Amino acid sequence: MSSRCLWVGSALCVSLLFLSLHFSASTLTETQAQAAPQPSTLQGRLEFVFGDAQDGKTAVSKYFVYAAGKRTELIFSRNPWHGYFGKEVMVTGTLATPQGGGPPAMFVSSISLAPGERAEPPLPAVTGTRKIIMLLVRYSGDLQQPHVPSWYTGIINPSTGNTVNSFYLSSSWGQFGWTADATNWMLLPGSKTTYANCGWSSACAQLTTLFDDAVNAGVANGVNFALYDNIAIVTNNDLDCCAWGGSMVYNGKLYGTVWEPPWSAQQGTFSHELGHSIDLPHSGWVYYAYDSPWDVMSKSSIYNLQACGTYVSANDGGATDTIYCPTPEDHIGAHKDVLGWIDAVHLLTVPAGSSATGVAVDALAAPLSTSRKLIKICVAGYDCTSGGATARYYTAEVRAHYGSSPFDFYLLNEGVIIHFYQGDRPAQQPNSCFFNDQSGPAYPIDNFNVVPAPHYIGPPTCSEWVSGQRRGLYYANWNDGQTFDSGAGPRIEILNHYASGSVVTYVLNIFPSSITSNSVSGPAGFDFRLSNSGSTSNAGGITVVHGSSGSITITVSLVNGPAQSVSLICSGLPAGASCGFSSPSGSPTFSSTLTISTAGSTPVGYFTIKVIGTGGGLSRSTFFTLRVS
Repeated sequence: MSSRCLWVGSALCVSLLFLSLHFSASTLTETQAQAAPQPSTLQGRLEFVFGDAQDGKTAVSKYFVYAAGKRTELIFSRNPWHGYFGKEVMVTGTLATPQGGGPPAMFVSSISLAPGERAEPPLPAVTGTRKIIMLLVRYSGDLQQPHVPSWYTGIINPSTGNTVNSFYLSSSWGQFGWTADATNWMLLPGSKTTYANCGWSSACAQLTTLFDDAVNAGVANGVNFALYDNIAIVTNNDLDCCAWGGSMVYNGKLYGTVWEPPWSAQQGTFSHELGHSIDLPHSGWVYYAYDSPWDVMSKSSIYNLQACGTYVSANDGGATDTIYCPTPEDHIGAHKDVLGWIDAVHLLTVPAGSSATGVAVDALAAPLSTSRKLIKICVAGYDCTSGGATARYYTAEVRAHYGSSPFDFYLLNEGVIIHFYQGDRPAQQPNSCFFNDQSGPAYPIDNFNVVPAPHYIGPPTCSEWVSGQRRGLYYANWNDGQTFDSGAGPRIEILNHYASGSVVTYVLNIFPSSITSNSVSGPAGFDFRLSNSGSTSNAGGITVVHGSSGSITITVSLVNGPAQSVSLICSGLPAGASCGFSSPSGSPTFSSTLTISTAGSTPVGYFTIKVIGTGGGLSRSTFFTLRVS
């Protein structure tokens, strides 16, 4: 059994670090391009793909222009605006042949919409149901089939439970979902090395060749592609570093396209890569690449790992690797807004320099009600159009667990999450901890009230584990009595919160900034935080075998105000397991030993255990991983 660390979507089970790699066969340098200049202009459909890695060390993007049945790879010095994706564009640049041969690629000097094309925001809403054809393909010489076809449709189609369709229906409040058909396993003409002649550490996949061969296999097996909106190419063994998501043109039609090797064919990575196929970029890039645990398009798919299969891994030298299925966390409000899922009733737009008081905002994961879901606060002197290419604005949303919904249940903390959206945000790679620059326009504003700085240790350590505690953007939540003042933009005051049934609602004030530099004010009343004693090597957790038990220390720390009683409970236990606290309640600061006991019937796997502390009208959480072997 391989002991590689587990990659589950856009996040790593222990730590998230990514490395930008040069494209193998198509890598060009400016010097090479200038050595044989061929100024040219191409008009065609802009295709794109994002790659996200199994080992947590690689993330790349590729762009193509598809014109007259031919693809030309495009090399940008700055990633193009996502509003161009899938549109008819005109690109001008220098064509050059890669070292070692191959088709010419273009260094792009300019890109614009083709005459008659439109991409100005607001972009068309992503609604309805999109249909996926899942092309299950085997490499020549490799007989394994990780799952039967019905397994793959089973993680997509059901409208309830931990599935891709259920996740998107929940995230869009019933406005958008997925349905999938799957072929039987089909034989490709080439071996694994034909399509990806490298291992985990490189981005070498010949995606267009694999796309063409998989589609041809589908046609030979009777697939009518005209019936579908998306194509999912599911391979029976590894590709290169990554799973991929974006779009490709076939027979003149643009298809959202994903490439999923065995380790990524699960709910977390599918939800992430399908997000790319509907033109969503990443988010985060504050401390390092993929650092936001608040977004499925960043780091959220690390929760509730369940073993769900095995395969013999070509990239691991023939070792048997376990496939793990996580539960993804929600899309951020800024992305939901761009996708057209938040209507005028549930979106409050505050013009620059204006105020709004007593605004009630419901938890993003809860059903729609009369309260808002998102506040968008405009910045003076900038476009405030949702998703605009040069737009700049702040957003405020509430992230909290809702009822029995599995999505957002495993959040480390709860509260108001503030993002800044910069449509023309440059690539973020200020130091070696970022490893790649594939950042998107939205990123969370961190909060140092509850857990003081630093939240991250930079180069050469590159770790969100500070003083034995996982920090990073896990503590970017803003709570009662706290104020964010941007200095040049808005001042956001979190007044209080309350619960009505399972729905958590926060009340906010928005004012123009009253200061000249960024600052925050501390909480006015009682507050506390939870932490656990888990080691960084086990992502903060317990390892047990069937029928045994293990313990971990939970610490409840007083943050502010006079102490009030806090009660502890645990959730997320696998079947046959139970938990108990040495001190189920107390006045902070205090510690309690949590013991988890398992039975012989408890399933093998990794389980995210959530410890919830409640007191003084507040709820705080800490997480650790339970490994049952």
